[in-house]
Amino acid sequence: MCNNYAHRVTRHKLHCYQDAKPGHPSVEVVNSDIVLEKGLKIPDGVSRCPVSGTIAISNHETHEVFLYSSVDQMTPDKDPDGYLMRLAYPHGLRFTADGRYMFVADAGLPFVHVYARGAGWEGRRPPVANIRIMSDFDYLKGRYNTQEGGPKGLEIDAQNHLLLVTSEFQPLAAFDLQAIIGQIEAADQSGVATRNASRIRSTMKSMKRRVFGS
Repeated sequence: MCNNYAHRVTRHKLHCYQDAKPGHPSVEVVNSDIVLEKGLKIPDGVSRCPVSGTIAISNHETHEVFLYSSVDQMTPDKDPDGYLMRLAYPHGLRFTADGRYMFVADAGLPFVHVYARGAGWEGRRPPVANIRIMSDFDYLKGRYNTQEGGPKGLEIDAQNHLLLVTSEFQPLAAFDLQAIIGQIEAADQSGVATRNASRIRSTMKSMKRRVFGS
C-alpha cells in the first residue's frame, strides 16, 4: 500500500472470516510492516508485473517510477533496481499482461507514457511513446497547478484489450490497447524513434471510436 504523505510503502496481512456474524468485521489486519521507504517522496501508485514479479512504484516528487526486481528483496533501505524517466508527476501505472510494456499516467501532463521492458526492467530508461489522451480543453480545466490536470487513474483489462484512464474532467476514457502497441512496434521496426508522440496521436481518435462503437 502506498502511504503517499508518509513517503513509504507498507504491507498488510489480512485474515478473512468466512463465518463473520452481522455487526462483526469480516476482515482483520493481523500484521503490518514497512517494505519500501528509501528515496520515496509521495508514492502514488503501485503495480506488479504478472510475468517477472517486478514491482513498480510511481514517485511523485522525483518525477520517476521506481522498479524493484522482487517482493522478497524489498526492505525499507533498498535502492531501486530500475527507473522510468522523463515524467512530470507519475500516478496510476500498469504492466501489460505479457510483461513487455508499462503504461504510466502523468498527472501533470495530458499524456500516458509507455515503457518497454527490453531485456529486463533494470537500469534507467526513457519512454518509447508519449500518448496524448485528453484535449487541451479538458486538461486545462483541471490545471490548478503544475501537478494537476492530467490523468491519474489507469487500468488495463485482464484480456489486454483496453487501456482505461480517468481524470477529474475526463471521468473515463477507453482506448484500444492492441492498436496502440501495434503502432509503437511498427514505428520501432521501421527505425522511427518510438517516442515520437505525433505518430501515435494521429490514431487516438479512431481508436477511441472503435472501442466505444461510435
